[in-house]
Amino acid sequence: MKALYFIAKQNLKNKKGDVVTLFILITLATVLLYTSLSVFWGMDTVLESVYEKAHTPDFLFLSDAGAEKIKDILMSQDEVVEYEASDSILVSNGEYRKEKNGEKNQYEFLIGRIEDKKIGKLAGTETVESDRQDILLPYYMKAADGFSIGDSCYITAAGT
Repeated sequence: MKALYFIAKQNLKNKKGDVVTLFILITLATVLLYTSLSVFWGMDTVLESVYEKAHTPDFLFLSDAGAEKIKDILMSQDEVVEYEASDSILVSNGEYRKEKNGEKNQYEFLIGRIEDKKIGKLAGTETVESDRQDILLPYYMKAADGFSIGDSCYITAAGT
């Protein structure tokens, strides 16, 4: 046993750079393992807290008829805490473009009044004083298409 200890001690003295690299890699692996496990175990609580903060709906139902029956069914369930119905238009084959003669992109739009929303209302829109021509667009359109406040967005139903 003493011979193995002596050999290991001599190898550690001769390969100091390799030993330092090994300890750095072990430390990095430990940190990454700890981080990934904490993210894995805490993901449910993160999502739940974000959903609660954003007050998002758990269930979304779009219908052009039978809204009263759906409301009666949902409100009769003990699990349903809050219910909201609002008039909106679903444009499933919509196209939009930034410039009047620009390139068309396809998107599914759900058009409705933000003032009527209580569930799933975006943070920061509580004090928005809207003009009849103001619209709120998804955030990714800012990054993908470069939309900013004051830009025009031309929305059409495909084929028109």
